Amino acid sequence: MDTYERELDRLRAQDLERQLIETGQGADPVLTVDGRPYLNLSGTDYLSLSRHPAVLAAARAALDREGFQAGGSCLVTGHDPAHGALERRVAAWQRQPAALVLPTGYQAALGTVAALGRDGVIFSDALSHAALIDGCRLARARVVVYRHGDVGDLARRLRAEPPPPPGRPRLIVTDGVFSMDGDTAPLPELAQLAATYDAVLVVDDAHGVGVLGATGAGLTEAAGISPGRLVLVGSFSKALGLQGGFVAAAEPVIRFLINRARPFIFSSGLLPPLAAAARAAIDVAAADGDRRRRLQAHAARLRSGLTACGYRVPPTAYPGLPIVPVLTGDARRALDLAAALRARGLWVTPIRPPAVPDGASRLRLTVQAAHQPDQIEEALAAFQALAPRFAPAGP
Repeated sequence: MDTYERELDRLRAQDLERQLIETGQGADPVLTVDGRPYLNLSGTDYLSLSRHPAVLAAARAALDREGFQAGGSCLVTGHDPAHGALERRVAAWQRQPAALVLPTGYQAALGTVAALGRDGVIFSDALSHAALIDGCRLARARVVVYRHGDVGDLARRLRAEPPPPPGRPRLIVTDGVFSMDGDTAPLPELAQLAATYDAVLVVDDAHGVGVLGATGAGLTEAAGISPGRLVLVGSFSKALGLQGGFVAAAEPVIRFLINRARPFIFSSGLLPPLAAAARAAIDVAAADGDRRRRLQAHAARLRSGLTACGYRVPPTAYPGLPIVPVLTGDARRALDLAAALRARGLWVTPIRPPAVPDGASRLRLTVQAAHQPDQIEEALAAFQALAPRFAPAGP
């Protein structure tokens, strides 16, 4: 046990130790900690669907019918009709022939890359999510990391890499919306490279699904990407405010994952009430453009206001994305800014290594459709007041 204590001492000395804090209503615009309310700028539930009447009704009906049970692995007795209905709805939403549902988005991304990239060559964006990175490791593949969002660098590496032997796959792996910076992958160019070099493009769009596109299908819809050789990974826990993950792709890919994706094979299925709730949430997300536009307006206002205050906010092609990072660089500075905001009634969680590279600590603000304009202005007023101390460029 001394080994772990020494490691914890090291983390503490570097301001990197994390602790759990019990938060009530953590998916709502206002949460509570120790009985005190805080404006929540760290949650997901971007479209504020976790309490939507249609979502709750679907979950209650499935609960009354099925109870809290998964029935075991989906390959044994756990593939409930609610799973099949959800998979068909996801496939239609994503304009893909088929889909597969898993208990979490992390499992969906990891299992997809590990299975599809097995013993092949994987080209991965330098800022790919941990689930994709872990999937690359488990694939036992040769992994080639290209500079973040740099299509030219990826093209050079594809040209330099000998084609894998017959039967060995070639993958290009990336986030769609990057979870820490709120920027987006250049999907049209990546899709073209995938076609040119006979590669499968795997996109984890956990933070874009529900938020971007005319029906909320995500970055692929917003960028006009046809399914083609695309394998789309998504999550029900971000914009939809629920739990679970999915993969949408060509029918042979989904059949292959059913037989080779270990997180799917060796896990109990998603609880049927959650599957029913996710299907209802997709219906709302696809139809309710006003909800999406409200979310995007909040995010754009927060982003522009923070920039005007002098904070370092990375640029993005989609200013309405709900992830708005405020870069601090130093972990201690991120902790101090979060504490100062907390004293003013704002709950913003500092993000430190290993979630981001060394020297890239930040506050990652997130907004929801249910936030009110005056709450966004309240947040900006708090940041404005703290700008002389924390904003590099000053107010």
